[in-house]
Amino acid sequence: MKISVKKTLDYYLGGFAIALLFFPVRLLGVVLKRNHTTENPKNIFFIKMLGGGSLLLALPMILSIKRKYPKCRISLICARPIAHFANSYQCFDSVEIIEDKNMFSLARTTLGLLFRNWGNFENVVDLEVHSRLTTLLATLTRAKNRIGFVDSHSIWRKRLYTHAVYYNVFNSVYLCFDAIAKIFHCEEISVPAFLKHVKGLFRREDIENNINELKGSYFVFGAGCSNLSIERRLPTQYWQELLCKLEQSFPETQMVFLGSREEIGLVDEISINGKNTLNLCGRISINDSLRVMAGAKAFVGIDSILLHFARVLCPKVVSFWGPTKPESLLRPASIQEKVFYSNLPCSPCVHVTEHPSCHGNNICMQNPVSNEVIDFLDSVSQNIKGHEQSQGSRPIWVSYPYEPVVRSHRV
Repeated sequence: MKISVKKTLDYYLGGFAIALLFFPVRLLGVVLKRNHTTENPKNIFFIKMLGGGSLLLALPMILSIKRKYPKCRISLICARPIAHFANSYQCFDSVEIIEDKNMFSLARTTLGLLFRNWGNFENVVDLEVHSRLTTLLATLTRAKNRIGFVDSHSIWRKRLYTHAVYYNVFNSVYLCFDAIAKIFHCEEISVPAFLKHVKGLFRREDIENNINELKGSYFVFGAGCSNLSIERRLPTQYWQELLCKLEQSFPETQMVFLGSREEIGLVDEISINGKNTLNLCGRISINDSLRVMAGAKAFVGIDSILLHFARVLCPKVVSFWGPTKPESLLRPASIQEKVFYSNLPCSPCVHVTEHPSCHGNNICMQNPVSNEVIDFLDSVSQNIKGHEQSQGSRPIWVSYPYEPVVRSHRV
């Protein structure tokens, strides 16, 4: 199903179902008087249907819970695209996939999930902030503890959770994820342990498929992102301009693009005039893509799951932001990093509005800063120790002023 169809189903179908179940669920809560303690959990089911990057942001919290309760079974309920990343994290005891290609597969796999685990759900954590259907799924599990995020508009949803964490879209999302660990009495979120875990999983020398074209030193690029918000993408002509200047400034360095099969055409168009570029989109597995990233000199890309991995695996990172706010998504890290953020009055729009005010003409991502990128990659010292520092530091922020889009409407 298209993202727009999923959003419509979530809003109307999810809203109707929540309204239908609201009073029976509240009544049963009063009658049953269940003990909602979260100490010594036997199992925890996390729900994450969209957004592999946010799942990575939640990983320090999940690892902290797993470290405190080694006998607790940790499971993930997700859509198939998320399952590919989840399996590579090696922290989930099981991954339950919900197919969302159409309404029939969505209903069939959801009912199958509930039937297979009927009576086994003890703790369910809904990591989706805005979804009504995932709230419905958490409710239907009949779990003793149902934990989820709510905001000021979640009038009905917050009453269906036994533990509700207030979520502010303008705050740092990783802080909200960390709050889940405190519900399970995990007082310390060990970021160094998270970094060590991820770095141990993805090393350049462990690449399974021999990539003959990959030679010498190289930069890694992430030009694509999920269809959840394509406004995050940079214009093709900007990538072409940046690639041309990088090849002139770093003639001995190979330019490697990573991504999914859906991004093959995009990268082919970007690198059409490239002399030393390599398009690995869709050619290698997710694990091998991350192992390639671990051997790169630097990463250049937009807000996507590749960026969040690059902040763990690469010594230098350059990122471009517009529809999303970097302060909300970037956990402090001990890397050499530069963030280009066009702080328009309408930003952030992703996760805040259903339809961006620019109607897809993402002027916030049309920032000609290729010279600044080259200066940063050229000037930063090569002698970097990576992430061994304790809590990390904030990146270099660069804001560019833009004229806002003002649209007139007849009333």
